[in-house]
Parts: sequence; C-alpha cells; structure tokens
Amino acid sequence: MEFSAYTMDMGLRWLPLILVCATAAVHAQTTCPPTALYTPCDLVFELNDAEAAANPNPYVSVDLRAEFRSPRHRTHLIFAFWDGARRMVIRFSPTEVGDWDYRISGNIQRFANATGKLSATAIDNPALGFIRTANVHHFAHTDDNKNVPHLWMGDTSLNFGFMEASAFQEMVETHAKQKFNHIRGSILVDGMFPKPDRVDPAPFRQLDERIQIMNRKGIIADLVLASGQLTKLFPTWQDRERYLRYIVARYAPMNVT
Repeated sequence: MEFSAYTMDMGLRWLPLILVCATAAVHAQTTCPPTALYTPCDLVFELNDAEAAANPNPYVSVDLRAEFRSPRHRTHLIFAFWDGARRMVIRFSPTEVGDWDYRISGNIQRFANATGKLSATAIDNPALGFIRTANVHHFAHTDDNKNVPHLWMGDTSLNFGFMEASAFQEMVETHAKQKFNHIRGSILVDGMFPKPDRVDPAPFRQLDERIQIMNRKGIIADLVLASGQLTKLFPTWQDRERYLRYIVARYAPMNVT
C-alpha cells in the first residue's frame, strides 16, 4: 500500500509566525524562518496543565489543525500529530514560492483562530521537489515552471529507519553515489503501537531524522505502511484511520511515497 504526499494534496508549509489576531495568543509555539520549497518545518504547540489534564491521551483526543493558503490561494488542511508529553506538532512544507497565510482550529480553545504567515523561498534544483504522476507511464517533479522528469531508480532496505546508525549512513552514501533516488522501507517495528490507541513517538523521531537525511541526498523514502500486521495492530476501522492520519500528518511534508 503506497500513497504520495503530493497526490494526497496535503500541502506542506511553515514560516515565521506572525500573530495578527489579538484574541488568540499562542503560547509555547515555535516559529519558522523563511524556508526553501519542499522542506518541512514544525509548528509546535505545548498543552498547558489544564489541557493536559483534560487530554491524558492526546494521540486520541486532541484535534489541532491548520488551514494554509498559498500565494495562489490554494488551500490545504494540515492536521497536527502528537509527539510525546504535551507536544503537538503541525508539520508543513511549502509547495509555492511566496507568502502563505494560515489559521489554527481544533478542540484546544487557547489556540483556536490564531493566524500566522510564512514565507517560502525557491530552490536551485527542482529535482529535489516532490514527485507527481505525469501520465499513466511517467513521473515528474512538481515544479510549475519546469517539466522535470523523474526517472525512478529504487532499492529496498526494509529496516532503514531502525538499523544501526553507521550502517544506515553507509547505505545512504552508497546508494546516493550509485544514483538511486528511492529507498523502500517499513515504518513499523515492535512496540511503536503498544495498544491500538497508544503510540510511542520516540522511534518515529528517529525515522523522521533518517528520512530527512535521505531527502537531502536526493533520495525519496517509499514507506511501507504495514506488512501483514495492519488489522492485528489496529482491529477497528477507527484505529486504522487514526494510524493513517498520524502517518500522513507526520510524513506528508517530507519527500515520500
């Protein structure tokens, strides 16, 4: 089972946070400087004592999202994911050069209706951008001004997210020199979801770092969402939907399929 961050139209962005709505003061939230296209940045929201007490399992109960409007007035709805303790993250990568506006909504009233802006800058190499289906036989990059073909050359390393660090680094360096631009791997290991409604964010943070290392080398991560264990780990459709939403929120802003 595969999906593309681009084809899901999950738009990804970020940027210096400029609050223009005096009724919604966002505390303990990070901001982002102007950032290059197709590069993720995290807006972090910390729950306060009362919010944490009301949401002992934020993975299940906290609904935080942002609507991002592009310079061309395309709108993308991005959901937050829980990253441990009281930390909620809206991860975003811009896909158009220029200024983006965003507005926060959800069930944490302290953040509701907060607004911000972010600025996206161009990249020199459009081949580092996201990919799309150019037609039924070909792939291309998402750059609007250049029709840059994407010639898929991939390999499989199912454990790339969790292998020993030196082995991972050697694997990536070797594949980059050999001009591979895709590496397929699994995103699930034992213990990441001890219960259908519980997630351990720590292994995902390591996976985050490794996907970004690959992306900086021009390698796209082809993520295997599950391999025979999907219904075992997530027996109900609600469990599976929650899992998929978590993965999309966490990884759609990166260069993945």
